[in-house]
Amino acid sequence: MEERYSHYQLVKSKSGLTVPYIEEVYLHSMYSPAKEAEGFAKLHEETLKRKKNVIVLGLGFGYHVEEIAKILNREHDNYRILIIEPNEQLYKDFNEKRKFEDSNIIPIHTKDPESLFLRRDFTEFLLSSPAILKHDASFMLNKDFFSNLLQYKASTDLNQLRRFSKSIDTFVETSHENETLEEYIESVMKKRTFTRKDFLTLAFNEIANS
Repeated sequence: MEERYSHYQLVKSKSGLTVPYIEEVYLHSMYSPAKEAEGFAKLHEETLKRKKNVIVLGLGFGYHVEEIAKILNREHDNYRILIIEPNEQLYKDFNEKRKFEDSNIIPIHTKDPESLFLRRDFTEFLLSSPAILKHDASFMLNKDFFSNLLQYKASTDLNQLRRFSKSIDTFVETSHENETLEEYIESVMKKRTFTRKDFLTLAFNEIANS
């Protein structure tokens, strides 16, 4: 799904940091983006202490992500942050003008939620049960995209499930050694009724409930 914007601009905050201004929405504070980002990370500190892997919905200009990384770096020996951003121009501008120095932070641009589930690295990351953090300004600006992402319904057809990721087979093999994929899916489907918020059946239940 493609997002189109009639107004896109990068402006300077009073503290001198760059702030994306899109469709009359400032993605960060126009006074102090850094201080706002510190508050954002502090709000989620307890979650970040428990979870070393994180998915962030919305790139903005990265200030909130860097503050998340500071907490994770302090609390965990290793961590990863995956950022999902549908705005291609914002994604390009960020990579040209700032870019993350921390190699544990991985921004992903996509306009199609389904494409994420065709990526093995993404589905394997989901299996690590990451925390899901929403950058509010980005989320509201791209509400349809992120809502579709969070409500993505994977097909329950076995052949189509297989094409999403081989990691499903790996998950079944390591967690249910005596079951085939067909038997595993069948047993899951007997136990629960699936809704729009299912992610690749049972494996991605954490994100579905976020």
